[in-house]
Amino acid sequence: ENVALETPFSEVVTWLESFSPGTLMRIENAIDALTYDKNCERETLGKPALADYFPTFARLQEVSKIALCRLCGEMTLVHTSGQVVASSVSSYFTVGVDLGLIDPRHIISIEEQS
Repeated sequence: ENVALETPFSEVVTWLESFSPGTLMRIENAIDALTYDKNCERETLGKPALADYFPTFARLQEVSKIALCRLCGEMTLVHTSGQVVASSVSSYFTVGVDLGLIDPRHIISIEEQS
């Protein structure tokens, strides 16, 4: 309770690569491909491309979750809504799932109460 742990991202990446070499490249390639697909879809809808920071935040998000899941043995990922907006950084959660690095059974959503 009331414990905070700060770890430089570079240390997380180093640990992840020592535990599972090549994982970072797989994550980065999947994020780049997903960003490309999202931007193509947005273009057909007449919308601007996603902001340049999306892939960076997605990498931070996915590498952190995957490394912590591997380090702890399991993790529960909670979304505040059952409907994750496709144009949000949160929508990149599919990368870890698609790569088989996060178990989809460990993802839950908190539905709004009325």
